[in-house]
Amino acid sequence: MTDLKPFTRSKPLTLSQALVSPCLSCPTSPCCTHVVLAGISLDTAAAVDYARYLSNFAGIVLALGETGKTAQVYFHQECRHLDVPTGLCGVHGTEDQPRVCVQYVDYTCDYRHVMTRDLHPDHPLMDAARMGWFADRLEYDHDGKVVAWPDRREVVEAFTDLPFERRPLREIVTPAPTEGWQPVAVASGPGTPGPESASPCDTCAAWCCSVLVFPKGRPEDASHVDFMRFVLGFPSLTVGVSDDGWAVIVRTRCRHLEGHRCGVYGSAERPQRCSSYDANHCTYRGHFGTPRPPDMVEVPAGRFDVLAASVAFDRFGRVMATAPAAVVRELLEQVG
Repeated sequence: MTDLKPFTRSKPLTLSQALVSPCLSCPTSPCCTHVVLAGISLDTAAAVDYARYLSNFAGIVLALGETGKTAQVYFHQECRHLDVPTGLCGVHGTEDQPRVCVQYVDYTCDYRHVMTRDLHPDHPLMDAARMGWFADRLEYDHDGKVVAWPDRREVVEAFTDLPFERRPLREIVTPAPTEGWQPVAVASGPGTPGPESASPCDTCAAWCCSVLVFPKGRPEDASHVDFMRFVLGFPSLTVGVSDDGWAVIVRTRCRHLEGHRCGVYGSAERPQRCSSYDANHCTYRGHFGTPRPPDMVEVPAGRFDVLAASVAFDRFGRVMATAPAAVVRELLEQVG
């Protein structure tokens, strides 16, 4: 039986002891190894299937909300500024340190409680196995809406017997570009049937299985822009800029990917999101299978200065305008 009592200290602290920064006693620096990517409301079959899809990717961790009706999506990788042996920040106190880190309230930090434990009673972490168990215990109506969630105690007890598999991304995962699909598409021309229109996936490097995109919309203020400075500290993350808004792009790999093909194709284990995906309207190939996509540009690590320079702020730090993707691309190409 799992103990669900709240966390307590064995000995009460004095005020001076309580005011000592918790960071000084945090050996793993989980705030420097986890990035919040998105929140998911687990209220429809489609949303649950999306969470199940995400759980298959290396570096992705799901944290269940207290009610069981929501989940937070995290990316697990060490920030390139983190000195792993000491747990200290390599850009601490410099202009390269994101303000989100400088101003972080460590006294209310949940990272050290939730992300360092495999089974926090209020926010249990979920990998593919735990997510699969949870999805099977939900009840759905005929419209695909979730109408009943498992009891929290039942979830924690079940997860006790399902060891959590930590799969942090240790290296940048960049799929090899595909040379075949673009020439075929161009040669076929409008209205001309060809191999590309017959089976687009045949000549594709499976970008949909090696890239995750989390739209963030247009930044509203300086804090939103600064968060992207934090994001670009992680080797496998880039910022995608299009005229529709910004996005966090994750280079990773689905655990079912074998070569350039799905290892669970045609089985019940394959997410419905993948089975019903329309390959003829795929945006992954256009954005990630070409060296210079016309409608999107990726800002890599170390080029936050270019991203920041593309934004105009008012005196209150609110975003007045963001540059089009073409302008951001020009700025990147000018500096090399």
